[in-house]
Amino acid sequence: MMKECKDIKHLLADYAIGELFPAEEKAVEAHLHSCQACKEELQIIRRIQHEADEIGQGCEQLVASIDWEQSAESITANI
Repeated sequence: MMKECKDIKHLLADYAIGELFPAEEKAVEAHLHSCQACKEELQIIRRIQHEADEIGQGCEQLVASIDWEQSAESITANI
């Protein structure tokens, strides 16, 4: 049974990260096979997820580079 876009769009983000039940996943895949608009929306969702992951990795690297002991001493000294 072919689902309509309105039935699929709310599933796309979970589909992109592999968090759907098998039946939902099959329904999304069947719909994507014939719907260019939902394919494009899925590409946008994946691009946003990728960019968010990159931002998260950059934040992790920044936090790891901070000398927390020195920062605490500096804050305490300036109080």
